[in-house]
Amino acid sequence: VPESVKAGESALLDASASYDPEGKELKYSWDLDWSEDTNNDGDNRNDADAITSTVLLPTNKSGTKRGSLTISDGDGASQYTSFELEISTRTFEVEWRTEQIALSWDGYLEQGASWEETISPGLEGRIISFQAVLELDQELGPQDNFTLQLEIFDDGYRKSAKTEGGNITANETSKAELDRFGINPVGEDGTYTADFADDVLQQLLAKPGYRNGQGNWTWTIFAQQADPDPLFEGLPDPDPGNDWTLEVVIEIQVPILTEIAV
Repeated sequence: VPESVKAGESALLDASASYDPEGKELKYSWDLDWSEDTNNDGDNRNDADAITSTVLLPTNKSGTKRGSLTISDGDGASQYTSFELEISTRTFEVEWRTEQIALSWDGYLEQGASWEETISPGLEGRIISFQAVLELDQELGPQDNFTLQLEIFDDGYRKSAKTEGGNITANETSKAELDRFGINPVGEDGTYTADFADDVLQQLLAKPGYRNGQGNWTWTIFAQQADPDPLFEGLPDPDPGNDWTLEVVIEIQVPILTEIAV
């Protein structure tokens, strides 16, 4: 039995060197875990979890695993041996890498219509900030009124902005802008111990106070008003709607894990 293995590794339990002086065939009975009663007889230490001379024992949690081996010759003679296997945690160096998620949508909305899209950027890392710009195609007539809204349901966050007309002579378009900074604290590089890398990621990304923005983000564009309207009822609308473009840039930090030997 090895002295220790890391969580997730398999330990080789080897009794193949055992022999009977009289040459009889040996029988093996491994109880691989005293914390479990696999045959449900009320005794945790007499299970027959394996009956071969060698066993590859998988592990999935750090700690001490205790068990035993009984070797018999089939004629009443037997030898009983207990064992302990130390299952150690793993050590990871964590380095945070800053990345940007750039998203873009475009379309056309008539007056009174809306557009909606849901994303989940927090699945990839820790959200730090975002900037969003809704831009309408330039028109010679009065500027249309659109509203850009973002709702992050899990955070109870909702914010909106209305388009503001640009200077037509300066070739400026009508825009609405949303942004938010410092959504979560910036990650700190360091060393962490855990059974598996996923445990470290869960600790870093789901830590209370550090998981803002982890849920769904719903972007909505409302076309409230498209000007000008027809002068008289029944006439064709000279401006039923407008083309639009939405650009979103989200800054996230992604933890990069490297397992190190200790």
